Amino acid sequence: MKEKISQWYRQGLWTAKMVHDAVTKKILTEAEYQEITQLATAEAEKVQK
Repeated sequence: MKEKISQWYRQGLWTAKMVHDAVTKKILTEAEYQEITQLATAEAEKVQK
């Protein structure tokens, strides 16, 4: 499920709040949330360069 949520977040289909809601529902861990949101931010920065 982590991979799907990560993909949806990168595509802009999910917001950071939606990803965090998955943590609240115990679908993801807090560490996975941080990984997904930071990874997407790093990828966006690469594209801008």
